Amino acid sequence: MRLYLHLLIVGIVTIGICWLQFRALDQVKRRLYFPILILKLLAGVGFVWFYTIHQKGIGDFTHIFSDLKFLYQLDFSSYLKFLFLNDPEGVSAGLAYQNNLRTLFFIKIWSPLVWVSGPYKWLLAVVSATINFSILFNVFSQFTKKYPSKFYPLLIVFFLVPTHVFWTSGITKENLVCIGMCLVCQLFFMDKIGTQNVFRAILVVIGFYFVWKVKYYYAFVWGLFLVFYSLYQFAINQKAGSRPWLAFVLSLVFIGIAYFATRLHPNFYFERVIGVIYDSYLQFHHVSDPDDLLIHYNNWSPTGSSLLLNYPKALISVFFRPFIWEARTIFELIVALERILGLLFLSSYLYFFKKRRPIKLTILDVIWIIYCALMGGLFALTTPNLGTLSRYIVGVTPVFWWILLRSPLARWCFDWVSTKQSIVKLPN
Repeated sequence: MRLYLHLLIVGIVTIGICWLQFRALDQVKRRLYFPILILKLLAGVGFVWFYTIHQKGIGDFTHIFSDLKFLYQLDFSSYLKFLFLNDPEGVSAGLAYQNNLRTLFFIKIWSPLVWVSGPYKWLLAVVSATINFSILFNVFSQFTKKYPSKFYPLLIVFFLVPTHVFWTSGITKENLVCIGMCLVCQLFFMDKIGTQNVFRAILVVIGFYFVWKVKYYYAFVWGLFLVFYSLYQFAINQKAGSRPWLAFVLSLVFIGIAYFATRLHPNFYFERVIGVIYDSYLQFHHVSDPDDLLIHYNNWSPTGSSLLLNYPKALISVFFRPFIWEARTIFELIVALERILGLLFLSSYLYFFKKRRPIKLTILDVIWIIYCALMGGLFALTTPNLGTLSRYIVGVTPVFWWILLRSPLARWCFDWVSTKQSIVKLPN
């Protein structure tokens, strides 16, 4: 009886969210809405299947769901005290992740959804995927309204990159990171002063907070790049190129802010950062199964020279492995095909460079490239297991694909599609 009740509640919530969003869309987006929603729902259910059936219950999802189910079984008063009053009744003592503050934060944020789905992982998967989809589609609509000529690249980046769709649809911290990224993206629409932008600023702060609590290194790097870009724009507006002293002062300001930022968390301390990366590598290598696809580095040790020597291999591995001949499961095959397509797009960039044809890059493009190279390489050095790595780079994958989809080959594909059919006609 309880299962049917939660089925009804999940149905009402899902249909309600979708109806409110669908009615505000234009004709083009309405044609895309339900196919993409179905894809996200399948990914969410597939995520549960992957950990429950394929992985036979091995993995953090099993423990996360167990903790969520434990909270659902509490009386409502104890649950609220756990959420908002620093757990005076010691509820967290019954949780598997009581000592893992980042995962515990995710469990707190995600726990209200269990009151909708009940103690049923498949229903929770549907609710989780629906919420993620709704937030993603809202930001997608904002971007395509502001940048209509980028419709197809945005569509692919948000909804059609397989690894990103899969990992952000599940009951996992990567889902919350994706939501946090979407909230931070409100920065792109704060071009005027007004009440609406005050609301957007609040969403940006909430987004940064979510990401800091579950994946603090993303928030750290985003914050630094945001400060750099803001100072750069200020320098351009003030014509710092003809005022060397101003450029020097702004450089000192950025260095000072960056140094202060490194003191926000012990893992960012200059004297510790390489050791932290290496310790993480050893930990992941130790817990990985011998049959897993792993990155094998050459004499990887906690020194700067070793890090630099292994960095090229890390970049190749994070963005282009597993190679097609390494794939042994359907999941690995899908990831390998995604990597092959990415390599084709990247190759078209290299072809243009070889032919000495101009490729226009803005300062924001350069920031995206540095971000991918920095975060992708460091993730690969800390996480040698390729399966886990494809999940951990969920904050890098959309940016990397945004760069790839601006390649000459991708632009040719979009031009061809826009002339042959008619989801949307790209503006000139």
